[in-house]
Amino acid sequence: MHMANELLSIPVATGTLAIAAGSLDPRNRNNLMTLLRSLPQTLIIATCNMNFAASLADRAVLLDKGRIIADGEAQKIMSDTDLMTEHGLEAAQRKL
Repeated sequence: MHMANELLSIPVATGTLAIAAGSLDPRNRNNLMTLLRSLPQTLIIATCNMNFAASLADRAVLLDKGRIIADGEAQKIMSDTDLMTEHGLEAAQRKL
């Protein structure tokens, strides 16, 4: 509930963008990341691609079965192999 209240209090312009970043070729993936980094709004990214997310995010919230498992520095959380494996994800290997 705390996270929902926090998200509702953020004044942002909203929109939806659904892209399977993993299926993009390197040039277009880099173009997408450049575009996303240039946006002034706070971004909420829901993905299983930890490399992609780690390259864009400063903060990460790891959810599993609707529960917050970790909340903090994106690179630290997403590169924690034990944590990611425990929750069915692959750890980020590198920043893109």
